[in-house]
Amino acid sequence: MKKVEAIIKPFKLDEVKEALSSIGVRGLTVSDVKRSGRPKLKLAIVVSDELVPQVVETIECAARI
Repeated sequence: MKKVEAIIKPFKLDEVKEALSSIGVRGLTVSDVKRSGRPKLKLAIVVSDELVPQVVETIECAARI
């Protein structure tokens, strides 16, 4: 098992959640964080080792502006 963490913009949360759900990721933790003075969201997801590359790619694609 691996923990994947990502910092995303708040308005991208729904897109990222939908994309993760489409690949079978059901649970994630969302926390408010401040980075460079601007509020962001931190996602924490625990997945099997095999799913890590797919989860990272999914988050990158869905959170891209």
